[in-house]
Amino acid sequence: MKRNVLILFADPSFEISEREWEPDYFKKMLGKEEVRVHVALFRDVYFFLDSSGDRRFYVNGKELPIDDSLAFVWFRTRGERSDKMYDMMPFMNGLAYLLKKKGIAFFDEELGDMVSINKFSDKIILSAEDFQLPKTFLMTSSETADREMIVQELGFPMVLKEKAYGSRGDGVSLLKNQAALDDYFSTEKNFFILQEFIPNEVEYRYVISDYRLRRVEQRWHNESEEFRNNSCLGATEETIDLSTIEDFIRQESQRAARVFKRDLCGLDIIRHEGKYYFIEINHTPGFDNPDTADPAYYKVNVFSVNVVLEDIIGHIREHAERTGQ
Repeated sequence: MKRNVLILFADPSFEISEREWEPDYFKKMLGKEEVRVHVALFRDVYFFLDSSGDRRFYVNGKELPIDDSLAFVWFRTRGERSDKMYDMMPFMNGLAYLLKKKGIAFFDEELGDMVSINKFSDKIILSAEDFQLPKTFLMTSSETADREMIVQELGFPMVLKEKAYGSRGDGVSLLKNQAALDDYFSTEKNFFILQEFIPNEVEYRYVISDYRLRRVEQRWHNESEEFRNNSCLGATEETIDLSTIEDFIRQESQRAARVFKRDLCGLDIIRHEGKYYFIEINHTPGFDNPDTADPAYYKVNVFSVNVVLEDIIGHIREHAERTGQ
């Protein structure tokens, strides 16, 4: 069976030479099997995550299956430290997590144990753990993007997320047609996300504290041209009775928190045609400064903060009882 080896450089300034990596070395390592060595920079790779659980990884414009044919991945972080190099780390982190899940060897093992720090690694990990996602492209560079495939998979409108570390709806917009997509790609862009637009009238925020579902809020925008359901952008927010929440999504939201080891988080979820789509897993549920928050929204935050403080106090009491302090 043909075996693949991937050497992935995080340093964008590094000059790749195929001659530098002799396949004979890997052939000796793997025996007499046929080995193909792929060498790529950060801008040469991207992910497509399908809502059905299909995960496709592209290297130099061609799919590289993440299965038994992939023998080894070597993450290379040598070279000058740059912003783009550090931007690549969450992508590598997510890929390493998926490789570990699939039982595929890689170096350095540290990457597979790192905490997810942005939307790139969040989405790869959610997909690896079989949570339902909208169809998603995780792009490292617009220069290597296959626009025809993007349109074929996502259609219009599609959601653009320009900031891997963005929050509160910042950097999120709708690309409504080919002209808008072409305009965005007219200059080089790095590290952005394109997603299928899931029609919805409301979006749900599942608030997890101490790995338990403690609150569910539904949000909806009030402007015809707005599609983001962020309360900080003027969306209306309403609390839902927890007793009405389906057991399936209750368990899934709590499972997501445990996967990411986030005992306090807020999950944004959309329900469409009987399916639950995980949109974001936020480090915090979105508490605002009470001096600047909208009064109606502040009431929601006061409830949420009180719930969290109750959980924290519970942990302190348990520690005191256990240690006698």
